[in-house]
Amino acid sequence: MKIKMEKSNRLSMSKGICCAVVLLLGVVLCKEANAQLRMNASLQGWHLKDKASDNVPGISLQKAYDFLKEHRYKVNPVIVAVIDNGVDTTHEDLKNVLWRNNREIAGNGKDDDGNGYVDDVCGWNFLGNKEGKNLTTESSEKDRENQRAYQSLRSKWDKFDDSSSSSLSVNEQKEYSVWKQASQAINNPAYVSSDSAVSVMMQLHKSYDKVNKRRKDLVGDNWEDINDRNYGNPTVGAGNPKHGTHVAGTIAAERNNNLGMDGIADKARIMPIRAIPDGDERDKDVALSIRYAVDNGARVVNMSFGKDFSPQKQWVDDAVKYAQAHDVLLIHASGNEGVNVDTSQRYPSPFFINADYSATNFITVGASDVKPSALASFSNYGKKVVNVFAPGTNIYATISKKNKYEFMDGTSMAAPVVSGIATIIREYFPRLSARQVKYVIEQSVVKPVDKVTKPGLRRPKGVQPEKVELNDICTSGGIVNAYEAVKLAATLKGELSKRAVKKILKIQKR
Repeated sequence: MKIKMEKSNRLSMSKGICCAVVLLLGVVLCKEANAQLRMNASLQGWHLKDKASDNVPGISLQKAYDFLKEHRYKVNPVIVAVIDNGVDTTHEDLKNVLWRNNREIAGNGKDDDGNGYVDDVCGWNFLGNKEGKNLTTESSEKDRENQRAYQSLRSKWDKFDDSSSSSLSVNEQKEYSVWKQASQAINNPAYVSSDSAVSVMMQLHKSYDKVNKRRKDLVGDNWEDINDRNYGNPTVGAGNPKHGTHVAGTIAAERNNNLGMDGIADKARIMPIRAIPDGDERDKDVALSIRYAVDNGARVVNMSFGKDFSPQKQWVDDAVKYAQAHDVLLIHASGNEGVNVDTSQRYPSPFFINADYSATNFITVGASDVKPSALASFSNYGKKVVNVFAPGTNIYATISKKNKYEFMDGTSMAAPVVSGIATIIREYFPRLSARQVKYVIEQSVVKPVDKVTKPGLRRPKGVQPEKVELNDICTSGGIVNAYEAVKLAATLKGELSKRAVKKILKIQKR
């Protein structure tokens, strides 16, 4: 009995010590968690704050609204298209700011407004079919195009003597270059464990066929025909639209309603367009999404997506030109690879194929950080391509989980900050053209006094980050500011006629 009691006492002591350790660890973890929560809470809405009054390098949003109120500018609604992976239209902070197609009768199975899309009462989903099935994942565009280019050009270039390439025309040299790259990619044994090029091709063929079969089953269009346009369904919240919901909330979550957070623009109406899968988006879907936005009245289009290969870029170029002709502003995230996109290009792009000019309605956005005069290390940059930087770290906004909110990082979060500012300008200064709004946003940036740390995710061990002038990695050399933007906008004479504005406002209000 004594032995049993001693064992029991030792066991009790051990349990007591373990409990104490667990309790102590729990207290420490709880303190750390609470500290993290307090830190996160302090960052909520930092991107809206003002450097002078809050010592946070935000966009000075309240000062912008104070200026507009003081000068009694009239506000008008503006439709903003969000081309993304979808939007949760039931979210408490978004349901009252959604665009509604009043010319369409919900659920009657008819194309009441004659725009080619049945029951599109709240945007359109280009990643689904009429039976309600929806595509959520895709392969990389580079893999798809390698197969496409390889097969289409194989008979022409397979036995071509590389030493004769100088005799080719400019167009033939371009075509041969595409073929050569595709051939190298497809025949590269690194793609599979086997050294057999035949095995490589068989596996890629199988993957390629599987991807296209999934597209055919879940969407049903001819993805190689830009004129096959009337596909998809009206379910804009299909799949997991967390990303698009966050973007939409940053732009226009209902303001001053005592819920989770405030969006930037006070009279924006969000038009959700689902076209971006988990994987590389198709150029056709992007091009038709831009056209859908333009045709249905959007004046600002947010594009928080991108890829490094664009096989049907001409289709997207034509859509960008279409938007430009209809005075619609496109705002695009530069990407999160920490690279120079002057040399490592990302798409969509404002630079047209076979043209010596670029789009005047296109803004490319890099991400800045909450630290003064700092940039996000992941942000892409480029003196020729990236126009402005905007807050893109620790952005707190709506997500698609039962009225929840979350912090997210990325140039995907920076682009909607710019879209929000652009929307305010178009709300209060409707006669300013898209070209003028782009000018205002770029010319009103706040330029850091000190050098900034050049973005980059990979550096050799021991190498210190490079300090650069912001205008060396960005066309405007600055970070966007709503207050400075509205002040500058107020000084400009609008390029749009009163008649044109009257027509535009009629569409925005209906």
